[in-house]
Order: sequence, then C-alpha cells, then structure tokens
Amino acid sequence: MQDVYEAAQHMMAPIDQIASSINQIAHISMENASKTQQVSVSVDNQSSSSEEINASAASLAKMAEELQEIVQKFKI
Repeated sequence: MQDVYEAAQHMMAPIDQIASSINQIAHISMENASKTQQVSVSVDNQSSSSEEINASAASLAKMAEELQEIVQKFKI
C-alpha cells in the first residue's frame, strides 16, 4: 500500500508543477492584456492629439493666408 501511495505522490509532483506553470502563464497573459489595453488607449490619445494638431495647423495656415491677403491690400 505504501508503494502505491509513493507512486501516486511521485506522479502528482509533475502535475503540480504543470498546474503552477499554467497559473503563472495565465497571470502573465492577464498582465499582457492589461498592458496592451494601456498601449491601445495611449495610441488612441496620440491619434486624437495628432488630429487636433493637424486641425490647428490647417487653421493657422488659413489665418496666414488671410493675413497675407490683408497685407497685399496695403502694398497696392
């Protein structure tokens, strides 16, 4: 009976190691998913900022063009 118990214990050790490894992998996967979500939010924020900068640059270019037209009136 002792031999059966020892054999069962011997077989359980690798199973426990596998379960522990799976838990570690699951934890790392969850951390990666969280970090990926954070990166996604950052990319969205950067995209929004880029769009705002682009709109501001276009507005500034239009103002410069209007100013140029006004200045041209005074030169004539």
